[in-house]
Amino acid sequence: MGATHKWTALLLALTLLLLPACSSGRKLLPEIETQTADQEETRTKKTVKTEKEYSFKVDSPYKEIPRYIFDREPTAAEMRAAAVDLMRKALTVQWYTPQDFEVSTSVSKTEFSANTRYAGIPYTGINTSLYAFLDFLDPENGRLLFEDLSVQGSASLSQVFQSRIGSSCSGTVGWAISAVCNSVGGTFQSYYMVARNGWLPLGDYTYDLSTPSFGREDSKDDTDSILARYGEQKMFQCYALLQPGDILVWQNTVKLGHTMMATDAAVVVKNPDGTIDGDQSYVLIQDQRSGGHPQADEGTGHIYAGQGRVDCKYTFKELFQKNNEGYIPMTTAEFQGQKPYEFPSVSADPEEITGPGDMEQTTVRCNYPMATIALYAENKETGKRERLSYHGFSRDEIARGTAKAYELRSFSAILARSTKVRNGDFRITVEAKTPNGQLFTPISFDYTAK
Repeated sequence: MGATHKWTALLLALTLLLLPACSSGRKLLPEIETQTADQEETRTKKTVKTEKEYSFKVDSPYKEIPRYIFDREPTAAEMRAAAVDLMRKALTVQWYTPQDFEVSTSVSKTEFSANTRYAGIPYTGINTSLYAFLDFLDPENGRLLFEDLSVQGSASLSQVFQSRIGSSCSGTVGWAISAVCNSVGGTFQSYYMVARNGWLPLGDYTYDLSTPSFGREDSKDDTDSILARYGEQKMFQCYALLQPGDILVWQNTVKLGHTMMATDAAVVVKNPDGTIDGDQSYVLIQDQRSGGHPQADEGTGHIYAGQGRVDCKYTFKELFQKNNEGYIPMTTAEFQGQKPYEFPSVSADPEEITGPGDMEQTTVRCNYPMATIALYAENKETGKRERLSYHGFSRDEIARGTAKAYELRSFSAILARSTKVRNGDFRITVEAKTPNGQLFTPISFDYTAK
């Protein structure tokens, strides 16, 4: 047996051995976020499970884009359920690639093999939404549309994923919660899960609320210090308050961190003296990470290499690992009933558009960070509709504010020079998708091209 096959067999065996960990309460080392050149380090593992003939009976890939649209103001419980479900879909969507590719950072890489079924959007660190990923997936079979991706100004899938598609632990949490909570902002990275960006302490603990970040040069506090100040029982009492959609953040002074989401209410077991039993009390979480984490298909039972974990059990004792991956629980104003749900809206400024020249001066605005924005042209004679340009928003654009106010200069130039818009009458539209999957068309006009 060659060296490659030996490693493949070993990795497959390890994958199957790890499968029970999510339900048994065994702790797996969390994927870490580190401050590198791109402020993100991924741990990676080559995936080995290849499936070509199986049928897939679950809702992944999604034949209909998941949307979380309310026709009335939702309750806190409904908002929490939407956030949990959206993140779960990001972690369980099944897909395969027709070509081998890898996603690399300055310190590591994740390899993806052709015709291998994967679960969950890839861990890349760029932190775009599930919707950006689904826009390049065949909804019938989960095939990654390489031909569409490769025309986005990049020759390889590796470059596309590193610059345009994928997420990380905090990004997947952030996009899911921002679908229903407009109070969170900043950037979707565990460094910045702080009060000034809308992430509130859950329970009777606090920290310097002017802290701009955790574990960075400008930090005024960090999660290790918080745990040391309050001790086990006080933090156990805070963990006991965890409800679906609340998050757990670890960020220490050496710039390592992770973000997880609670998927159900914490289970609390008390000792005879009334204190909380940290070994018996627990919460179920879901989180994203790179590598081949085993995930079972609900319909077939087949095991796939997942980009995250779903309903994994963490005891309070495991959450409280002072100076060693210790987590603080956090929530949002909407989840606590302190702020009402804000309905998404998208508009164009100016509203009257007649051609590429007008678009050059146009800005699309949204009260939430937009998930995606795209330019379409429909030939009015043939009815053929084509996507001329596309953009999925990243964590950096959220930080800069351009995910809420996107200038259409690039769309204007593309429309003016596109060979797909020539000699005929067209209907031009710009479509923007909000984090809840709602689709808006702020720009629509007739255009005669010569």
